[in-house]
Amino acid sequence: MLNKKLLSSNNTEHFIYGVMLIGLILVFWNPIGMVKISMANTLMLYVWRGITALFCWIVILIVFTASHDARNGILATFNALSTWIKSLIILFFCIGIISASLAFHPATAFKGISIDITLLLSVLFLAHYFSRFPDHVRWLIGVVIICAISYLFVLILNVLLAHFYFPPKIAQFNFPEFFLRQFNFANPRFFDHFATWFLPILCLPLLSHNYSRGFKVLSLIAMASLWFVVIAHSSRALILEYIVITIILGILNHKILIRFLGWQVLAVIIGALLFYIIHNIVGGETVLARNIFANQDRWSLWAKSLALAAHYPLLGVGELNALYYLKDYPHNIILTIACQWGVIGLMCFLLVGLRAFRRACEYMPSHKQSALYFVAFASVLAGMTHALVSNIFKLQLSQFSLVFAMGLLLSFMPELMKNAQENKNRIQEKCHLLVMALCFVLIILLFILPFLYQTAI
Repeated sequence: MLNKKLLSSNNTEHFIYGVMLIGLILVFWNPIGMVKISMANTLMLYVWRGITALFCWIVILIVFTASHDARNGILATFNALSTWIKSLIILFFCIGIISASLAFHPATAFKGISIDITLLLSVLFLAHYFSRFPDHVRWLIGVVIICAISYLFVLILNVLLAHFYFPPKIAQFNFPEFFLRQFNFANPRFFDHFATWFLPILCLPLLSHNYSRGFKVLSLIAMASLWFVVIAHSSRALILEYIVITIILGILNHKILIRFLGWQVLAVIIGALLFYIIHNIVGGETVLARNIFANQDRWSLWAKSLALAAHYPLLGVGELNALYYLKDYPHNIILTIACQWGVIGLMCFLLVGLRAFRRACEYMPSHKQSALYFVAFASVLAGMTHALVSNIFKLQLSQFSLVFAMGLLLSFMPELMKNAQENKNRIQEKCHLLVMALCFVLIILLFILPFLYQTAI
């Protein structure tokens, strides 16, 4: 009797959700993150984070393969999508597979597509999970709070120790470089992307009456922690995100938006004051030293990406293969898909994205009082806006972050919420076998390709 309870559907799904949360923590605080290394070797941090993320994805796929309930959730969410959207998703990945087989470096392309499909499976599972257990988003918020506050604490401690004990080494203190390269984040955009997806979700306890005062205070501190590092890095994309959020959600739900922006402004003020205090202690470069309108390198990269897309219009150069042509990635989601997946893949992506946006707007009147729906919409809106000016869908920490945000928003599909219990009986065993086979193939690809071939990071 006890074994049946332990292996019940709910316990299995909670376990998988816990595994995914642990994966988020591991990718955030990758094992080598606490090691101090020279600036010349920061690539090691980047590679190690990639290996950590790869390990976590493989574990998640193994759990999906072994769990009937996980596969049931994935299939239930996929079945809740319209036939048109399901067809576009399948066509999109078929184009990607064909493109990968013709790519300059097929191993890299197939590795990238394997991760993309794993992201899709994770989003589908989380959508089903959150539709059944919406209150369990508090565990996600708790994990983000721990990551954000602990990072800020260790970061400031290291800065102050370095200043007081080794003042000559940081006489010309550079906040962005030291904060986001030397310490843990080899790529400074890692933290920007983490903040993009989770700043709106962290606001949920402050907008809801279902959380204790202590939880609300911790959420505000975590928000201020994220804004502190964003200010230190002087990230411009966050400004664009909140302009878009203000315009779109101001039209759809201005009442919650006013409270939402109020809490965000308070968190910005706290983060800015803390930054001012630390800056006065250690000195160095200020936020104003950066020209926020300077973007010459990005314009040049976008022009090259557009030329590459025009040269390979039908199928593109293959997932992750733009690096071999541009020596970088396009830093724009539309150009990325255009030059790596071709015009057919781009059309599939745009049609799915625009249909999803329209449906999210249509569902807002039914959830006008729901702070959870508001922050889920705001989070995805922020992420997609950021994707227009960065490489947010490629970096590992961002990938682990986006599955939670997109899964949370997708959980509000009326078809999924109505049929959450009925779907169990309708899903055929053949579909489960198909998902098992897919997960098994993905595990093999992710385990073999990066270690047998020199794939791009």
